[in-house]
This record gives sequence, structure tokens and C-alpha cells, in this order.
Amino acid sequence: MKIKISDAVICKFTYVAAALGEEVFSFEDLKWFTEVERRKSLHFEKETLPLSLLGFVKAFTDRDLIVIRARMDETLTQLATLHEMAHLLLDHPPVG
Repeated sequence: MKIKISDAVICKFTYVAAALGEEVFSFEDLKWFTEVERRKSLHFEKETLPLSLLGFVKAFTDRDLIVIRARMDETLTQLATLHEMAHLLLDHPPVG
């Protein structure tokens, strides 16, 4: 199965990698970059969410918030967190 990655995602990844100086970077580096790029702090919370929802992002005027479902395994938590960070970096988060 071949998955097509959108041009916007490829363009943003290339931009992030160039800004951070490498194609492999830490979560903390990506969090810092997201905060600098969006000019506000990024906060994380874990909450009880419906099984159909792994997480969501809200963009407030003074901060961004990523909420991830509590009690997921570490891999799924990381995947959901990175997915929500991508919403912020691609400029399509819901406004709170």
C-alpha cells in the first residue's frame, strides 16, 4: 500500500528540518520550534476522552493546548501528540 504524503506536509517537514539543522530531531526541539513559529507557549494535558478520540488541539490567543487521551500506551501517545502538533505547524487548529 502506497501512501501519498501531501505537498504541504513535505514542505513543512523540509522547513522544520532546515530550521533545526537536521532531518532527525528530538521532541523537545520540535516543541520549541512550534512555540517559536506560533509565537506562543505549547501546553499538554491528558484527559479521559471517548475511545474514538485520541486527542485534539486548541489554539488560544495566548497559548496552544494539546489534549491527549489518558492511559494510552507510550507509542500511541507519541503518535497522537505528534499528529496534533502537525495541526499547529500546518496552521489548521480549531480556535478556542
